[in-house]
Amino acid sequence: MGSKVNSRHAFALTALMIAFCFVALPIQHSSAQTTSFDGRVITNSSAAFTNYIAIYIPNSVIANSLVVNVSAAGNTYSLIEINKSSYNNIVIINTTGGSYSFIENNATAFVALRNYLISTYFPNSTTINELSNELAQYQTSAAFNLNLCLESTGLNNYLCTTKDTVNGCMALTCRSVPLCGGSPKGLTSLLNTPGPYNVSIYNFSLQYGQLNSTYIQFKSTVNAITQQNVGTSITTLQSDVSTLAELAAKMPISAIMPLPSNITVNQQQAQCPQYVPPAGPWWCYAGGYCPAPGFNSIVLGHMSTTIDALAALPLTNSSIQAVSSQAAANGAYWYEPEDTRNDTIHYGIFINSTMPSYNALTTNMSIVISRYGNSVLIQSLSTFKAGYTALVTGGIDQNFTNATIKFNQLSSNTVTVYRSASAIYTPVLQQAQNATAHILVVELDYAPGTMPYQVANLANQQANINLELQKQVNDSQLASIKTQIANLSKQAMSLSAPFSLAALDKQTKGGILTSLLSGTGNPYPSVLNSTASLIDPLITFVIGLVIVAIIYFATYHRLASKKRINITPRVKRAWMLLFALLIIIVLIATFVSYSNAQSASQFLPVGLFLGNAQSAATTYIFVNKSIATNAQLQSCLSSMKSTLAGLNKVMQQINITRSAGHRGCVGTFKNQTGTQCYDKIVASGAPAVVIDNLSTNQIVHEGLYGSVLYADGSAVMGSYCPLNEIFKTV
Repeated sequence: MGSKVNSRHAFALTALMIAFCFVALPIQHSSAQTTSFDGRVITNSSAAFTNYIAIYIPNSVIANSLVVNVSAAGNTYSLIEINKSSYNNIVIINTTGGSYSFIENNATAFVALRNYLISTYFPNSTTINELSNELAQYQTSAAFNLNLCLESTGLNNYLCTTKDTVNGCMALTCRSVPLCGGSPKGLTSLLNTPGPYNVSIYNFSLQYGQLNSTYIQFKSTVNAITQQNVGTSITTLQSDVSTLAELAAKMPISAIMPLPSNITVNQQQAQCPQYVPPAGPWWCYAGGYCPAPGFNSIVLGHMSTTIDALAALPLTNSSIQAVSSQAAANGAYWYEPEDTRNDTIHYGIFINSTMPSYNALTTNMSIVISRYGNSVLIQSLSTFKAGYTALVTGGIDQNFTNATIKFNQLSSNTVTVYRSASAIYTPVLQQAQNATAHILVVELDYAPGTMPYQVANLANQQANINLELQKQVNDSQLASIKTQIANLSKQAMSLSAPFSLAALDKQTKGGILTSLLSGTGNPYPSVLNSTASLIDPLITFVIGLVIVAIIYFATYHRLASKKRINITPRVKRAWMLLFALLIIIVLIATFVSYSNAQSASQFLPVGLFLGNAQSAATTYIFVNKSIATNAQLQSCLSSMKSTLAGLNKVMQQINITRSAGHRGCVGTFKNQTGTQCYDKIVASGAPAVVIDNLSTNQIVHEGLYGSVLYADGSAVMGSYCPLNEIFKTV
């Protein structure tokens, strides 16, 4: 017995010296959920209950734990969350009839926990409505182009299914539309036998039907979620989002769609004649008969994030069973006879000192393995789990000093393998995120309605890569993805927005206009930009007149006054025509300046704003006070703050109010309050982002006054928000 006591003392000293650090990625609840017990604490005041628990769990642990009472299947239970850690650290006590006992049986633990966990983590109406609204947004994003294609192919009159043959489908659809197959100008000669065009129309019909049925199923599932079916509903929603992503990637790959951005017309003309239709790649026949669908990948990504967050919660039977099994194991862990109490305490010290590190490492490794199927990493995790399980199941009679040494050795070996695997996978994931950000910036550099289909197609390809990275990939697939990302990044570089006169006007006169308008006491952007769009051409006109005057006095007036030219009627007319032409040029320049100013007040390339942010030390974020506490928005802002910090830049958040269109700071900033505060910051020319609401999805740069980017809706929601992504390109 003496040797055991000495080993305990040695273990206690060793435990105090453990320094084991991991980058933990704990499971978090979705934004709409409450934490496991917070806000629902019911302290059992029974002295008998307190005395019973104190035999098995130290008072210091109980004092830092939370207790909630529940009823299930005619029995009452007290659920104790040890150290307020998580739902995976629950101990269940049966309190029925005032008699207390630890629950160590999985089935009983499941009965006690099921209704409570589902009730606690069930998605609220905000989350459900958000999914419904985002589905509607996603459906609307592609509806116009899809409807055009339906009309062009005759599929709006009859939607073909797998019951139809290809030729049967054409007879009911394409051949009924003159410009498709019903006239010599259509595709009649190409539709007589199955070929790339009629097969493409047939496939488009099947895909469109699958798209609609997925929309219907998603909406029906969301609207019918109950506490009884929430587990299966979440699984269905995950499947639906995956189907929508796959269709968004597949539908543009069709002969009736435009030529893909990675294939040029010259390549098509050079490589395709060697094939006899319908042989050869599909892009040999891509004629742009229909516009690209143009699905909103940002909205779909946010839907997927929300649903995955719900899937991570204990709402399905399998996840609840895992929590129940852990609760039963926790009960067995704490329930020890009084004569083994001292050993149990030391066992608890060992578990408490090693379990956080174990959970952190296994969580991180499991996340990487779920995306990267590395056999060495999988084996290492299995060895680590088995080794730790052996230490845990070794019970209370083992030497905990030796157990701690073994655990540290296991951990060190496992961390080495984990870091090696992460060093392979993480850079590819980072490259994908960077490529996504660059492509998004390219998209935002085009004014609405001017973005070429190649850019949209590029975004779809990148979204497909991101989707693939959400699944488990092996080394070969990872290498292929890395090559694809490099190609897409190269294409994105070549698809930069065309030269913008409005942007040039902003760069040459923006500072002058901001200086003229600052301090006007009316910091309402639309008013200031409207004023700027009038002052801008006026500046051009005045400069033009000054130049004409200089030319006049330097030429005609000087020559005439010194009588170096013979002033005849013909000479006068010639000079008058010359200066009239100069005045006309000034008027044309003034009109062009006015047109550019008007255009700039509606849209400017986002790259112009990012260039300013790159050279500025501080970026200001104005957030409407009414939405400042939104958890998803705060998550986005937190990510953006980290991104800018990594670039050695500062993000300054300022809450604002908006009354009658005027924006004003909440509180005092730089010795200014209200509208003067807002105006002073914007007038300084510092990059500023205005976030006013969460209902309109947009990221737009506009206005000659200041340097302001307007971002709202899903663009500023979640830790993986598009607003943060574009700042990664700074």
